Amino acid sequence: MSRRKVPELDTPFSSVEWPVISQENQDTILELLCTLLAPIGQHRRDHVELSRGKRSRRKSRQKFKDIAGEASKEADGVVSLTSNAADGKGKAVEEAKRPSDNIPPPPDLLQFIDVGLVTITRELAKSAAPGSVIPAQGAPKDTSHPSPTTPSSSPSSSISPYAAVFVVRSGHSSAFYSHFPQMVAVASQQVSAAPDSPSSPIRLVGFSRACEDRLGTSLEIPRVSAVAIRAGAPQSQGLLKFLEETVSAVDVRWLGEAQTGKFRNTHIHMAEVTVGPKRKKKA
Repeated sequence: MSRRKVPELDTPFSSVEWPVISQENQDTILELLCTLLAPIGQHRRDHVELSRGKRSRRKSRQKFKDIAGEASKEADGVVSLTSNAADGKGKAVEEAKRPSDNIPPPPDLLQFIDVGLVTITRELAKSAAPGSVIPAQGAPKDTSHPSPTTPSSSPSSSISPYAAVFVVRSGHSSAFYSHFPQMVAVASQQVSAAPDSPSSPIRLVGFSRACEDRLGTSLEIPRVSAVAIRAGAPQSQGLLKFLEETVSAVDVRWLGEAQTGKFRNTHIHMAEVTVGPKRKKKA
């Protein structure tokens, strides 16, 4: 065994660590988050007919075509009656699918919630862009084309910034969520520089245990891997206050140095490593 010096080149831009959160605090945060989201899931369970998928729609469409084909072979009078009955059935189905006037509106919290890795990533990219316009705290989403019962899947420009982002890291490849620390840090910097912006940076929470099913049950969605809450969300003060006390802001040490634009020399570190004996080649 011998020791040898090997040159090492390192870059400060390689990775950013996630905020360290104890498992006990993670469980508490998950409980508070599910309690906050529960009214949205309850509204969907009580007043929204969940989709049964494309396969079920195709079967219903094919069955209707078969009935119409058999009816077309009958007499004209019978065909006329069948057509009228089909039209009446179609109108009844449309009326049944049409939302009733007595359905209560969804909770106001729905306008402050985003769900999904893609949606949250796009919104963070918009917030992190230089010169981005950050609305005042508590401004709800733009509801010119609202989806009244489902958390947002398309970010808007007239919305308040994020206050916290929750990501389920367990059971997923790091390629899906490794970009969140950098994006949250840059978005927090841009938001804090805007006038009338919340003083607290965006908190990033990574759950180390699988909890997609529990979050999905709270929102009445099959599976949820990421949730974001906007500043000014109703009934969220307790959760956000607990996050400020237990979750540190994302720290990107190289971000400030990189923004100065100063040239930095390359630092080569000579590390001593242990080298085993060479294997002898067989004759």
